[in-house]
Amino acid sequence: MEGSRRETLIGFFIVLVVVFGVYVATLPPTVSFWDCGEFIAVSYILGVPHPPGSPLYVLVGRVVAILLSMFDEVAFRLNLFSAISGALACALLFVLIVKVVREWHGKLLKLEERLILYAAAAAASFMIAFSSTFWDNSIEAEVYSPVAVIMLIVTLLALIWQDRVREAGSKKLLIVSVYLLSLSIGIHLSAMLVALPLMIFVVIWNRDSVFDKRFVPAILALVSIWGVVRLSEAWTGTTAFIIGAVLAGLALYVAWERTWKVDHPAVLGTIAALAFCLWGLWKGEIVLFAAGVGAFLVFAYWGGKLYQDWK
Repeated sequence: MEGSRRETLIGFFIVLVVVFGVYVATLPPTVSFWDCGEFIAVSYILGVPHPPGSPLYVLVGRVVAILLSMFDEVAFRLNLFSAISGALACALLFVLIVKVVREWHGKLLKLEERLILYAAAAAASFMIAFSSTFWDNSIEAEVYSPVAVIMLIVTLLALIWQDRVREAGSKKLLIVSVYLLSLSIGIHLSAMLVALPLMIFVVIWNRDSVFDKRFVPAILALVSIWGVVRLSEAWTGTTAFIIGAVLAGLALYVAWERTWKVDHPAVLGTIAALAFCLWGLWKGEIVLFAAGVGAFLVFAYWGGKLYQDWK
């Protein structure tokens, strides 16, 4: 096992160095077309690019512009960051392919079998690296290479979690995955393409991980982010539903943590009061909203009193 890890690590660095070398050799020395000039400018001044804004990319881009100050051209610094990200993504793809094939075929004992595996994984990585779209996006200041790194890391974390699903603390890998996906929204929303497959994968392997009460806050955090995005566009019924779902989920989570029964009147009353508040906001009726707030305070106090008595 130790030898296989060492061989995989060697292959990782070979792919990384080869791809990065080619990217640097073909790197534009200055600004490219389309969004590149915008991303370079806003990264340098900590500005705001076109919607949805890519705030994390701007922050990281500013750090890169400072760290790579040995290069005179700011555009070259940001282009180099994309090259590093693209090469790292291809190297991670090599590791991912090796891991998946080993899951299918088990331990490969013969040297010839392992060499075929590494050669195939490297060939697949090079095909992606030097395809027209990925190559173009990896040598100019764009968001796609950095977000590809996050997508591959999340996928690898899911496979590592699968290997350790019965071990204590394995759910931390899922929490890290959700955290990285949440961060990736600040680069590009395409990373969320792996969110649903990740959820399905987890449910197939161990559905208890999804319904674990410690995992609920992470799910609610993702839904909350969606709600904030919807709220920034306009107040709609969808927004009200999202916020209501988050608040109701929090109420259920608190009840779960405090060992209350979900069907307890205090819990049901709290959820109903929250729904009443949202209904009042949605309709613009201040009376309904005030009544919902009052009911929420009453039921929340009742629940708190029950918890204190239970302690």
